[in-house]
Amino acid sequence: MLEARLADTRPVALLVDLDKGEDGLALIARLRDERAGEREKAIRVVAWGPHVAKELLQQARDSGADDVYTRGAFDHSMSAILLAVVGRG
Repeated sequence: MLEARLADTRPVALLVDLDKGEDGLALIARLRDERAGEREKAIRVVAWGPHVAKELLQQARDSGADDVYTRGAFDHSMSAILLAVVGRG
C-alpha cells in the first residue's frame, strides 16, 4: 500500500505503529533506503511503540525514523506531534 500512496499522493509523513514489528520497520527502511528518491526521503517518519519494547524503539531510530515515541508519550502528545508534522506547531 505504501508504494501506491507514494505514486498517487505527496505524503508529508508516515506514522508507524511499531506493534507491526518487522512490517513497520520495513516501511521506515523503505523511505530511508539509499535508493529512495529525495521526495521519499523528505517524508517525516513518526514511530511509536510499547515502552517495554526498548529494542524495537531503538531499531526504529536506527532505521531512520525522525521521531520515536513510547505509546504513552505519543498518545499524550498526539495533537502537538501531528501539528508539528504538518508545520503548524
